[in-house]
Amino acid sequence: MCEYGKFAVPLSVNGYDVVALRDSGCQLEALIHPSLVRDLSKTPEYTGEYMQCRGAFDQSSVKHPVPVANIKIISPSLGCPEPMMVRAGVWNVTRQLYSWQ
Repeated sequence: MCEYGKFAVPLSVNGYDVVALRDSGCQLEALIHPSLVRDLSKTPEYTGEYMQCRGAFDQSSVKHPVPVANIKIISPSLGCPEPMMVRAGVWNVTRQLYSWQ
């Protein structure tokens, strides 16, 4: 079992096997790393839309424009054994986590 225990969910995103973290406080469908979506300028996966997001520790006035993509997920553990299209924000969360250190 991974260190996130019951909050870790195995799934496939656009053909990549990953472990997702369930976040009961998140109001988005999903937030994924850019490496799971093809090049922004060359793929119809990106919708051209942006969602406004704020991090858990951001001031209430902070809003990050996050590009939206349509992604394909598969997750039998979530009752989704067949590919399903989902809207997701595409953001390099790793960069944000380490930018303050």
